[in-house]
Amino acid sequence: VELTRGSAAGVPPAYLWGDDDSRINALEVWCRNHWTDGWGSDEKFEFDTILAGDVLYKEGLPEVFFSSVKRLLAPSGVLLLCHVPRAEVTHERVEAAAVKAGMEFEEVEKLSL
Repeated sequence: VELTRGSAAGVPPAYLWGDDDSRINALEVWCRNHWTDGWGSDEKFEFDTILAGDVLYKEGLPEVFFSSVKRLLAPSGVLLLCHVPRAEVTHERVEAAAVKAGMEFEEVEKLSL
């Protein structure tokens, strides 16, 4: 997930998720340095909520994405994912990757406004 490529204040400046531990470690360092009231030095680095939209846009991303989410989400945390099926990344494939990563999966129907 590309969080940003600009210099927006309060947002990590790079692509910082994946199977590479150095990316997760870089995200932790950035967050601890910029959001100093978010985590104490002895607190575990994790998030209560992760919001992701249209991040599973090519084959191979679901497994990497859910692996990263599993590492970053607090045990009682919630992932809110908006998924648009494309490039062979079906809802079924997304659900299978979530379950394989040890996550519970609940699909929410589209709301009509």
